Amino acid sequence: MMKTNFHTHTFRCGHAIGNEEEMVKSAIKNDILELGFSDHIPLPYYRLHILKGLPYTLKELRAFLVAIKTIFTNGPAMRMPYCNKRE
Repeated sequence: MMKTNFHTHTFRCGHAIGNEEEMVKSAIKNDILELGFSDHIPLPYYRLHILKGLPYTLKELRAFLVAIKTIFTNGPAMRMPYCNKRE
């Protein structure tokens, strides 16, 4: 089985430290053959989007609680800051 990792975040979205070169070297050291980066992109008004999705979570208590927790605990660190977006 080929070792892969397609869920690597960077400092840009606030979910990792270090730089991409260090991550690639670590992947090579750990015999990972394919590495993909998957930052959380900027999304304006993302809390509003989560709030709009709440009615769809009401049928499942756990989903509802996770959505509420996301709104209150993650704050701006949940996504890359919108001011960092590129045109």
